[in-house]
Amino acid sequence: MRQQAIERQLAAAFSHVTFSSDSSFFILDGAGKVVVGPPDTDLSALSTTASGQALVQSLLAAKPPSDGTIVESTHEVVLRDGVSEQWVVTESTFDALGWMLVSAVPRSELTGPGRILALQQALLSIVVLILGLSGGLLLSRRIVRPVESITGAALSLSDGTFDPASLDAAAARKDEVGELARTFRRMGQEILERERKLREQVARLTVVIDHGKVAKAVDEITETEYFQRLKARADELRRAKD
Repeated sequence: MRQQAIERQLAAAFSHVTFSSDSSFFILDGAGKVVVGPPDTDLSALSTTASGQALVQSLLAAKPPSDGTIVESTHEVVLRDGVSEQWVVTESTFDALGWMLVSAVPRSELTGPGRILALQQALLSIVVLILGLSGGLLLSRRIVRPVESITGAALSLSDGTFDPASLDAAAARKDEVGELARTFRRMGQEILERERKLREQVARLTVVIDHGKVAKAVDEITETEYFQRLKARADELRRAKD
């Protein structure tokens, strides 16, 4: 009964979560069956099509070894409009309930700055999972404060002020709350590291783009008729001097 209540709460929450126009967000059980998903999204292709079944089997095979680990992969699958296309999929686990949390977005919507969207995907998955579990599992007053610290950490992660140490007290617990806090702390640290690497990649790309612009501008100048006349005149002057 308790897990069913959690599933209903998460399904309701998923209907309000969007990070692109055609993204999908759902939870699989250990057998690859969809146990939670947004009520307005048709995920039947995961069980009725060959590509959907292949995706589920691939996700199960690549299941992260521990809670908090985020695995990203790309799959050719039919998930919308009956068309086969590439989807970027992230998955993480919550072993306390035997769940695998999955988010998917068309690769075509992840160009350029869309890489940041992939990180937001993972962040949204964490926040929604915490909100759902806090409503279904964490009922007693004794665990309200640790849950508040986790929720606060989720908010701080979204605005860039996340400090893993803020979860030390909650993570020290030996119950489900402690496990959830430890999972979130690891995921938060991984997201921060990905953001750091992304910023470095963007900085390097900016330098490359700037160099490319300079080279293009030089080519455009040297190809003008005026520049060609100047070059010809300079060549004549050099020959006359010789």
